[in-house]
Amino acid sequence: AGKQQTPGSTVQVSNLDPVAVSNQDVLELFEQIGPLKKSGLILDNLGRSRGMAEVSFKRPEDAEKAVRSYNGVRLDGRPMNVVLSRTTTLSSGIQVQPVGGGAPPQRA
Repeated sequence: AGKQQTPGSTVQVSNLDPVAVSNQDVLELFEQIGPLKKSGLILDNLGRSRGMAEVSFKRPEDAEKAVRSYNGVRLDGRPMNVVLSRTTTLSSGIQVQPVGGGAPPQRA
């Protein structure tokens, strides 16, 4: 049993207020969309929020719904950038991204 993620079931959230937004805030917000596998802020090497989070849903359609529902929506005064992830964030906070990332979805 390795670290397996369903393709397209994870979103990257950025432009979060690194002081005001907590792990609990991210969890509560995205749980409203659907059941989560995991969620959490991405931290720097000192354990401080980098203003980004990664949220993995149990169902890929919930990740797509999260992008449609929350991209551009303000949280603590800042518009969130929510995109489907093509990146894997390691526990150390280092991001590994496949070549040829693709454009983020456009809001209708």
